[in-house]
Amino acid sequence: MSDYIISAESTVDLLPQEIEEFDLKYIPMTFTLNGVNYKDDLGQTMSYDEFYETMAKGAETKTTSVAVGEYIDFFTGYLNEGLDILHVTMSSGISSTYSQATSAANILKEEFPDRKILVLDSMCAGAGFGLVAEEMSVLRKNGASIEEAYEQGLIFRRKVNHLFVPTDLEYLFKGGRLSRTEALVGGLLNICPMICIDPQGKLAVLMKVKGKKKAFKELAAQALLRAAGGADFDRILYVCHCHCIDDAEKVAELVREVLPKAQIRIGNVGLAMGCHSGPGGVALFFAGDRETWI
Repeated sequence: MSDYIISAESTVDLLPQEIEEFDLKYIPMTFTLNGVNYKDDLGQTMSYDEFYETMAKGAETKTTSVAVGEYIDFFTGYLNEGLDILHVTMSSGISSTYSQATSAANILKEEFPDRKILVLDSMCAGAGFGLVAEEMSVLRKNGASIEEAYEQGLIFRRKVNHLFVPTDLEYLFKGGRLSRTEALVGGLLNICPMICIDPQGKLAVLMKVKGKKKAFKELAAQALLRAAGGADFDRILYVCHCHCIDDAEKVAELVREVLPKAQIRIGNVGLAMGCHSGPGGVALFFAGDRETWI
């Protein structure tokens, strides 16, 4: 058994079996639905269907970052077991989790001076964030030290591609990604923006495509353009959806046509992330050969 764990927030948006497969530990984020607080525990307490259906009916949602004290409690359990910690967070350009986890680590270093606590800003979101955690998990399994896994994580995070096509622009307006005029006009003209993560780890509009059908084809085209090895890409590629499995399967089929060797996994955009994306929409997450920003 390795002498360190790899942990993350639940916004890695992986399935419980994938968390087990990669031997990851996670701390739940909190989201609020119609004034009631819930833990984002990968769909176990509240199913993805129930969440998105409630949201589609007009439910008010918001998210709360993990508090410093919660990180302290979470980390302390493993430190007391004599384990070091490599914790990876969602992008600091989107969330305050990196700042909170770093503060907790600094406090605990005084109490556990012989233990290592490294916090890595993934500069990613959703299952893209999950890919960074998985990459470091594989390194750990193959014998990498905590420092080696951390350093490789810093390199790998820049190669993760995020491509998201929402179907309801109202949530992008609420999140400040589009103006009211852009959301209204886009809806009227059937414009689908493609969202990505920029070099600062923030959400940005990569391009705008007219019509969902064309947008889904463009997702596959961008995957071929950006994936490590091009058509020979044979790594994990996540197709994640916001309560629209049929759309996700259509996108997965298009991606298989251009990346036949890809290990395509269809999953959900998690509940905490879903508070900002809303129901509808499909995202791709995969590794590229190099830092990719067009």
